[in-house]
Order: sequence, then structure tokens, then C-alpha cells
Amino acid sequence: MASGSIERNVTFSHLSLILFGDDLAKQGILKYVQPLIRYREFRRTVPFAVAKTSAKDCIAQFAPMLDTSSARVNDNIAVMTNRSGIGPVCRLHEFATAIENPHQDVVAPLYDINKYVTKQAELSDQSAVSYQAGQVERTGGNPVDWMGAAVFRGDKVVDYLSGHDTILLRLLEGGMNKAKIDFTSGDKSDDIGLALHKEHAPRFSVTLSRPLQIRVHVPIDADVVNIASGKDYSGNAQRYELEQMLDQKFNTQIEALLHRLLVHDQVDVIPISRYIRGQFLTYQQFDAYPWMQKMKDAKITVETDLHIRRFGVQNQPLRTKA
Repeated sequence: MASGSIERNVTFSHLSLILFGDDLAKQGILKYVQPLIRYREFRRTVPFAVAKTSAKDCIAQFAPMLDTSSARVNDNIAVMTNRSGIGPVCRLHEFATAIENPHQDVVAPLYDINKYVTKQAELSDQSAVSYQAGQVERTGGNPVDWMGAAVFRGDKVVDYLSGHDTILLRLLEGGMNKAKIDFTSGDKSDDIGLALHKEHAPRFSVTLSRPLQIRVHVPIDADVVNIASGKDYSGNAQRYELEQMLDQKFNTQIEALLHRLLVHDQVDVIPISRYIRGQFLTYQQFDAYPWMQKMKDAKITVETDLHIRRFGVQNQPLRTKA
């Protein structure tokens, strides 16, 4: 059809991104992915993403700041989100693999039009930071945000994760290289910022009991980049106190995320199910096991092991004059 109005040969072999709108993604995208997987011009390594608006509106308002090549823009976004942890990278072959394998789902990058850049909302004076695509309070720049993830159950989107949640998910996947994460409280003077670095992959232990038990051990390597309270944690005892406090915060948030995905959304995007394959004699037995049904009352325990390596370029906080 395009060849009837374009005076060049049309080819999709250089396609760099496939974007599905919100309505289509919630209805199911399998019938649209089938020809993409089968037709040679669509490479299986092409990444795809989901827009919380319509794909048409998102593409129309997409205005990159630094690159003019659409292929280079999408490649750079994939590299950047993979390094920072605020978004996943999902390619056609990963979606196809999840569809064909039992007990496995995927997450895809999430795009949305920023309501502050497009003047649909006014910047507030609140200091709370939003990690939701489209709700990041900023002025200027590309009207489109890419942050967070769309959660698929089969070929349908059932949930959206924020950039903060996606960082925690990347920790569980063991695929995060670097990220910055903040722990905030009601009192802004207690805020703590961390720079996370690549560590060993987390360890999952799954017991096929009644109820099913999932234990997760997550090693975390971190630098402190901000301590709003000004408290000195550089001493050994104080550093241990800080690590224990942050471990508790990580444990609570990661447990809540796993409960949201496994119990509420009924999806396994890590997937944890690969850790139970060895407990079955045949693939058919593994395929027939009611994995997601068992998730409804699963007992999930998370234990993080955080080590603070550095306090930035200054160990102790600044002191005001008496």
C-alpha cells in the first residue's frame, strides 16, 4: 500500500522500534506480532514498546533533542535504559519466546506524553519526585517520556510499573549495570540517595510445598550520593546501622513488587519458574504444573545483602558554623 504513494522501494529491514498503543496492547498484540515474526524484513532483534496514549499521538509528538536519526535515537534509548535500570529492553524474539514457553511473561518499555511539557498540567511546588512516564515534572525537552514498564500476561498488558519499580525488577533479573535510586519518607530531611552498581545475580530458592515458598537473596553494591539529614554514617557502627535500615527498605519494596506481579497480576516476568525446571523429570510435567495457580497463596521472602562501598568524594557531611 505504501508503494502506491512513495516513489521509492519500501523496506522494513531497518526498522528500529515498534510501538503499540495502550488500547491495542490491552486487547492483545499476538495477531499483530505473528506477521512480524514470520516476514523476513522484520528482524527478531527489533525492540518494541508500549505507549500509554495512542501510538500515533506518541510518535507525532516525539521530538528528540540530540539526535536526528530515528534509528540512532531508539538505539540510544535502549542502551541508556538498560544501563540506568529505569526501563527494560524487550525485543520481538523475547516476546515470542515468552509466548511459546510455559510460565513465562515479559515487560516492555513504557512511553507517554509528558503532561507538564505539553502544558496539560502546571508544575507544582511539591518536592515529591514522580517516576511515572508522562508525570515527570520537568520543562522543555522532548515531550515524550520513556520510563517504567508495561507488564504483559500472555500478549495482553495488565499493569504498568514506574521507573522506581523497574529498577527493583532489574535487580531481581540480575541484568542491571548501574542505577540511581532514592528512598524518601514523609520528612524530606531523611531522604537517602544511592548509586547502585552491578553485583552477582540474585539467588532464588523455590519449594513446591503447600503453600509454595519463594526465597530470594539479592546482593546489592551501592555508593551513597545523598544523605539529606546530614548525619555522619562514615564510622563502622554507623555504616552498619545505615545498611540495616536500607536493607529493610529494599526488602519491603521488593517483596511488595513480587507480590504485585506474582499474586495480583498473575505474571512471571523474571521468570522465577526457570528455577523449578530441575524438579520435574520431563518437560511435559513442568508444562502441566499449575505455576500461576500456586502463586495465589505463595509465601514470598526477600533478603537483601547491601554493602555500602563508598560515600562519594566526601565521607562526612558538611558542618555549619556554630
